Amino acid sequence: MSEADAGGRPTTWNRPFARLAREAGWTYYAVAVVGRLPFAMAVVGVVGFLVISTGSYELSGWCSALIGVGAAVGGPLLGRAVDRWGQRRVLLPYIAVYVLALLCLIWLVTVGAQEAAVLATAAVIGLASPQVSPMSRSRLAAMAEQTLPHSQVTPATRTMLGVESFIDEITFVIGPAAVGVVSLAFGTAVPIIAAAALTAVAGVAFACHPTARFVRGAARRPGEGHAAAKGARWAWAHPRILVLALSLLAIGGFFGSTLIDVTRFAGASGVPQLAGLVYAGTGVGSAVFALLVTFLPDRFSLEARSIVFATITACAALAIAFVSSLPAMAIVLAAAGAGIGPALVTTFSAAAARSSAADRTTVMTLLGAGLILGQSLGSAIAGALVQANIPSGAATVAAASAVLLLLLSLGNFALFRSRPAAA
Repeated sequence: MSEADAGGRPTTWNRPFARLAREAGWTYYAVAVVGRLPFAMAVVGVVGFLVISTGSYELSGWCSALIGVGAAVGGPLLGRAVDRWGQRRVLLPYIAVYVLALLCLIWLVTVGAQEAAVLATAAVIGLASPQVSPMSRSRLAAMAEQTLPHSQVTPATRTMLGVESFIDEITFVIGPAAVGVVSLAFGTAVPIIAAAALTAVAGVAFACHPTARFVRGAARRPGEGHAAAKGARWAWAHPRILVLALSLLAIGGFFGSTLIDVTRFAGASGVPQLAGLVYAGTGVGSAVFALLVTFLPDRFSLEARSIVFATITACAALAIAFVSSLPAMAIVLAAAGAGIGPALVTTFSAAAARSSAADRTTVMTLLGAGLILGQSLGSAIAGALVQANIPSGAATVAAASAVLLLLLSLGNFALFRSRPAAA
């Protein structure tokens, strides 16, 4: 049986990925999924802990922002180090610093330390984030290239990226929910301790998993050190990668601003406790459609896909301003997720196609940094507008982010259009 039928749709779309998944093993996915949870828990956990312990929303807001900005700055640095020395050698010290920083923050607040020390520790938490998500994408992409026949690499990679995006969305729904449950049962410091413990166990297991051998780093491959350094510099500057990073920045801006808008809308409706549940509509829609995008035919190019999915997102974002009830808001956000999820998969697929083994982790973490930074900026700008008594401000930021994504997708199509990949 051929890998694609006459219409260009893979008839065995999941077989290359199934082979890749078997190569990785179930233990890999176990540690990769659990290893994502600490970051999803940390930001929410830190904010809740600081608000309850200090009563300062300002301090908690600044710490949340510093964690996000620290992760955005530290991600590409982590990726560049991994491309140079390999995942295992780099992740283990990062994990140690991250765990100590989380525990140190609890101690500093408990003893009543200066706010400057708390803020500095929050920045370290962000900078030292192990960032399992881009590490996993990079590792599996390298594994596909090294273990599968050439004809199966592209379909396996695209399906893998869909599954990875699905996992991301699920963990970012489960993580905050777990923080809420644990905080109510055991206190607000316990979710941070749990995040540190999960990092120490699952993070180390991820770093030491046998699949880490597929991302050894150029410094351990004779004659490739200079090529890796050159590739890493290229990844930071080349327009083909920059447009993808900016696309993730726009997506992050949409996520951050819609969270603020949903929180404002739920509060104005008299049921602020439903904000998280309504916002989950974006994650559910994104997760489901991130998987469904793997069924699309390969003749539907990545650049063309990005335009379609950005258009869906923009239409949903523009509709947010006209929502008048929480159920309607949930429906609109789910519709937005139908564009956002596939847009994420498509952008990461393009990044995998445009990067090489020498710079792939740098590229993946650069895109992840764009997403995190966009979320921080979107939340900050939308929050400032709402605080200034501009109720429509957050919805305007969400719409502007979605329109920016569409413009970047059009530019990406015009400048870097590629031929459809063979199945």
